[in-house]
Amino acid sequence: MKIENINVTDTIEKAREMLKNTKNVPAEFVAVFSILLTVLEILLSKLGTNSKNSSLPPSQDPNRAKTSQANKTNKKPGGQVGRVGKTLVPFETPDEIIEVRIDRTKLPSGHVYKNVGFTKRQVVQIKLSRYVKEYRLEILENEKGKQFTAEGPIGMNRPIQYGSSIKAMAVYLNIYQLIPYGRVENYFRDQVQIPISVGSLYNFNEEAFDLLKKFEEIAEKKLQTSAFLHHDETGINVNGKGYWLHGALNDQWTLFMPHKSQGKKAMDDMNILPWFKGIAIHDHCFPYFRHTECRHALCNAHHLRELQAVIEKYPNQTWTLLIKALLFEINKAVHEAGGVLSAEVADGYRERYRQILEKRHEECPLPLPPPETQKNEEK
Repeated sequence: MKIENINVTDTIEKAREMLKNTKNVPAEFVAVFSILLTVLEILLSKLGTNSKNSSLPPSQDPNRAKTSQANKTNKKPGGQVGRVGKTLVPFETPDEIIEVRIDRTKLPSGHVYKNVGFTKRQVVQIKLSRYVKEYRLEILENEKGKQFTAEGPIGMNRPIQYGSSIKAMAVYLNIYQLIPYGRVENYFRDQVQIPISVGSLYNFNEEAFDLLKKFEEIAEKKLQTSAFLHHDETGINVNGKGYWLHGALNDQWTLFMPHKSQGKKAMDDMNILPWFKGIAIHDHCFPYFRHTECRHALCNAHHLRELQAVIEKYPNQTWTLLIKALLFEINKAVHEAGGVLSAEVADGYRERYRQILEKRHEECPLPLPPPETQKNEEK
């Protein structure tokens, strides 16, 4: 690592070497100074960390650029040359048909015209409006004055109530689109003239939560018996308190769970990993490895970020560049092969991977054990 053309990493190593070779220095001073050097190295390693060389999310990148992708690539906005666009396809069953006739007065005179058909032009609009459906329940009365009222639709038990379409829209806006209660309330009042209180919006979410319990049970079973799963966790805010949002997913099912804990207790409470026997793909957060009934595969996106950190901190170690390039090459080969490499090709990549690791041992050997340990090993 360099700061203003000073190689801090080399300077710290030289300080350690001087401390090691200096005689007649009290052991207490050596211990304290070694701790200070270690703390300094840890603090300096935090400088320059971002989402590309650490586990920081992009939202926490210091001084992150807020330019568009078009500006980053020096391309003009809009569709690029050679891009295959998506054309809006006409609808077969329009909601309204308006026939437009030719102004006969503008046609050349002296001819006889007959209708031979029409050409279509469609305009797609969105229509937001309040729609009130009234059920008039018949009341019959017998000769004794006793009345009998027809049964209304299931769930309709008040003189007026909100329908399922309103509830679904409210939950979608608040939960999926992350629009605050107050702004959802404003939307219904301003756009469709429906007064919905914040309390009602909260109750809609509670109702949706209860209805989704069955889905959660099904998703749990599907994920428990899956061949592979992706796992991750990220920090979230729950009523002003720090929580962790845990996720378990494959190509068909996704389940999220908020929890106060990041570790094994939360993973156990999610009730998937304790039963899972397939391949769990994740970063190398230690609690995942405490689930021993499944196999583990580590996320290469995290590996690439950590390799980038080593590349920036130790530019003389070339093995990191080789590993990074190999991971990109393997990823491209897997996509081009449709998701699965042949055994022969996979073995070839494994051999190249091991060769690069051998180079890593040359460039970055393991530290020698303390002298006392060496003597014990020799004995």
